[in-house]
Amino acid sequence: LSINPDNPYALLNLGVVYSKLRRFPEAIASFSTAAATAERFGDRIRLTKALNIQGRTYAQAGDTAKAEKLILRAQTLATEIGYVRESALADENLGEMMMVRRKYREAVANLTDALKLARKIAPEGDIVAECLRRMADAKFYLNRPESALEHIEEGLDVARKCGEYYEMGYFYRTRGLCHSRLGEADQAVKDLEKSIETFDRYGN
Repeated sequence: LSINPDNPYALLNLGVVYSKLRRFPEAIASFSTAAATAERFGDRIRLTKALNIQGRTYAQAGDTAKAEKLILRAQTLATEIGYVRESALADENLGEMMMVRRKYREAVANLTDALKLARKIAPEGDIVAECLRRMADAKFYLNRPESALEHIEEGLDVARKCGEYYEMGYFYRTRGLCHSRLGEADQAVKDLEKSIETFDRYGN
């Protein structure tokens, strides 16, 4: 950025770093600048990515109204240019946004759409692992622990194969909660301990 402050790729990466640090205002500012720069230069691919991840960050920060507007625009652009991965990510982000709103049935619908697209481009890829993790969470909140456990088993397998090891910590955590809800206390404790161990090893 010191060489080219308008580099959208660098701005996107900087925003991702801020987002992981939960410095959401700075992340949003970076994504917003990246989107404006990409739009100015007619870079629709970078614009789509910037809008999508900016929307997701607004959802993480609790502003779901702004999140929805940005993600839907990203989804429209992704469809127009045939960018299937970003279209799948938009559906995933909408699902995550619905989770923030505690609209779990709507989250399941969005995540189902995301999974359909993601399985077409990379059946054992990162988006599939992420969607299965969020789907399991949604099913748990809908009091469907058995269904959640099915998503978790598939998700753990996909996460191992594609190297999304930090996702495994979330899978183990939700699996522990499901077993607890089913009255299986010993297994719940084992899974929650495995979750902590995984987060300690691979980070959160």
